[in-house]
Amino acid sequence: MKPYTSEINVLEKRFEPDPDLLIWRYMDFHKFISLLHFRKLHFTRADRFEDVFEKKMADVLLQDWPEDRRKSYEKIRKASRQEPAGTYISCWTNHDRESYAMWQIYAKENGVAVQTRVSRLEEALSNSEVRICKVHYLDLQGKDGMQDAPGFWDEREGVLRRNYYVCKPKAYEYEREVRALVLEEKEDPSINIPVEVAALIENIYISPFASLWFVDLVKDLVCGGYGLKDKNIYMSHIKLNKSSLRF
Repeated sequence: MKPYTSEINVLEKRFEPDPDLLIWRYMDFHKFISLLHFRKLHFTRADRFEDVFEKKMADVLLQDWPEDRRKSYEKIRKASRQEPAGTYISCWTNHDRESYAMWQIYAKENGVAVQTRVSRLEEALSNSEVRICKVHYLDLQGKDGMQDAPGFWDEREGVLRRNYYVCKPKAYEYEREVRALVLEEKEDPSINIPVEVAALIENIYISPFASLWFVDLVKDLVCGGYGLKDKNIYMSHIKLNKSSLRF
């Protein structure tokens, strides 16, 4: 067995989500209708996210590398095709139940959440070369705060190349993110990948901020317009004092 082989296997497992893991995607109404109508899942190019860590390997992950290997960093990225311009990401969140924070940030007024599982997402994207990973959150303030970092500062750079797009700063840990990633030799800011909508969706939840007319609209469209009569559609279980809301 090669040095580090067993340890690398353990490290790789950190990024593999359980197939039965419950995941959610919160979205506004027009993105939801786009998913149903065009039957395509939206992926955003990695360098279009606001976190600068998405654009490059964080320096802290390289801090103990020999100088010659640090200088070869760009060659490593190109060799592994992990350039931001060619890496596209679909973001999901892992929670056992609805998240008020996710509604607030991503789908507040008249928003919708698609609930599914990792296995269903894989099945729905089975015709595409998509990789699904669980995000690992790192303390980027220095090595002393990186006891939980998955061994990125030594020769195990193969793990690094495969996974640094599923590593994020701890400031984003509340997202509990699961990512679907695909490599495409394109420069478009986003792409849409064909998806089997019926296989993808397990349940649909409607924002706690939504109006009653919106609830009826979603039900009519999903069951009637798009023939997904077997899908459960739930009003959010989060109860709000709507008289206090300001949009």
